[in-house]
Amino acid sequence: MKNLKLLTYLLTYLLTYLLTLSVIISCQHDENIISTSSESIIESKSISLINNRLYFSDKELFTEIYNKYADATEEELYSFLESYYKEGFLSLRPLVTEENEDFIFNRISTIYKSNILYKQSNKTSSQKAVLNNIIDDIDELEDIVGDETFAAFLNYDAEVQIENSIYKYTDTGLFVIPTENYENLGVYLDNQNISKTLLQPTDEIVSKTYITKNGINDLYTVDSVNKIQYFASTCNIADEVIQDCGSTSTGGGTSGDGGTSGGTTTTVDPLDGLQNFVDGLKTCSPSSGIFGDLFGTNKVCKDTYESGRRVKTKAFNYNYFIAYHAGVKVKHQKKGWTGLWRKENTDIVAMGASRISYDYDINPVLNSALSGLNLFETKISSKKYGKQWVFNTTAYTGSYNFYGIISQTNYSANLYPRAFQDDFIIETFGGTLLDKKELNLFFWKGAQQATEWLVKNKLTFDSGFVMPKERTLAYKSPQYGRILVQKSVFKNCSNCDIQDKTIDFGFSLKTNIGPDNNWSISTPSPGNLSLQPKRYSTSLYGVVKRGGQWHGSLIDF
Repeated sequence: MKNLKLLTYLLTYLLTYLLTLSVIISCQHDENIISTSSESIIESKSISLINNRLYFSDKELFTEIYNKYADATEEELYSFLESYYKEGFLSLRPLVTEENEDFIFNRISTIYKSNILYKQSNKTSSQKAVLNNIIDDIDELEDIVGDETFAAFLNYDAEVQIENSIYKYTDTGLFVIPTENYENLGVYLDNQNISKTLLQPTDEIVSKTYITKNGINDLYTVDSVNKIQYFASTCNIADEVIQDCGSTSTGGGTSGDGGTSGGTTTTVDPLDGLQNFVDGLKTCSPSSGIFGDLFGTNKVCKDTYESGRRVKTKAFNYNYFIAYHAGVKVKHQKKGWTGLWRKENTDIVAMGASRISYDYDINPVLNSALSGLNLFETKISSKKYGKQWVFNTTAYTGSYNFYGIISQTNYSANLYPRAFQDDFIIETFGGTLLDKKELNLFFWKGAQQATEWLVKNKLTFDSGFVMPKERTLAYKSPQYGRILVQKSVFKNCSNCDIQDKTIDFGFSLKTNIGPDNNWSISTPSPGNLSLQPKRYSTSLYGVVKRGGQWHGSLIDF
């Protein structure tokens, strides 16, 4: 009992002293966003090619396929789509590999030779020059549709069919129309002076005016006769949305423990010089284009070197209405003989984020029930030790007389949804709504240091414990209806071309308020509310080493 009181006191002092604790939540999560029976679902439904568009028999199937391939390589994606490519399909941003580059180049040449834009340009330019311009324009489409997998499922007109509706993505937003009314969509876009192809931009004033008038972050009927609906998830509508997309100011600082791995047994550290290079990087100006952030946050920086090689660093929080993806990524690419960029292995690819922060608005789920919560519970989860330690403490308003018990369970991925999973997870609570600066400070100087001491000296007695480089802090502020999250990520690989981390595909919540005012999040069911991260921001570097030289970029917003 004496040891129990000591541990309770230590936890209270180290993890809660910095915060005003007035509302308490207890959560149980389930990560199974993607059904374990995905294969049987996919096999029992239909995917085909109709009018050079991919057709999915329903939205559930599209979601299953997208989630399955969201982190796939170009080779894996192309293998899945190859049969449709052979039938005449071409992705909005074609999947180029070393093996298929010639085939893709010929397909682009065939399709765009019949394009009106191509014919018009051909009057004053050579065919080769026009084709090269088109290839460059295709590469720049990343500013509008940044997700590689999603862009692979759209055809060259940025369209996909799901059930009996066609989804068309433009530089002004998404338009959805029943298949039988598709021809009328072209008429509508012409009347609105909105371009029907992403290779020919809409006038900026026209586009912004339309978005401001119609963009409400949900499907909105803009033509009731033809049943045309519109959607945009843009930063240009309201202050709250601007916060959701993040800002270009640095703001949150870059406190951290560096990105080098250490502990190498080789004579020469392959990461030698990495920290000095990263320390010397200046924050880049992420490219989003004129219509960037039209479908969520899309920050891209490119460092081109040796004329035909580049490092592409991305931070994203995409919302395409039918697909959602948040994460960070760094890729190394080479420009092929066709002018198309494709992946290329290099000596080292490294990615480091001292801060990836976002939050969830849980008010739509709990509403007024938040005010009645009073149970305090903190959890520390370690993949290395295979344990989750749970600290339960009842807190009384206006008093710091805490008491409670300590329990533990085996660590499992099922303890948390994907957005919270990591090598080490700290889950705590507070009565203060922290901004990203305060959350970053608490992450590095408060929760992490206190928890590291607890794990080392009281929970495992492992004096050699070192905090994993990939860790997550979940800070719950129920009276404000928010779950604040911060992650750190440091990854590297040798003789490779990519490092990435998916934060979330979106998850659904099933909530329950028990007799003890305990708020639980349990296994989602069809129809549960889907929550997406807001106020997404990061301090991220993406670098590669080739021939002894480092190249890359730093994104901070």
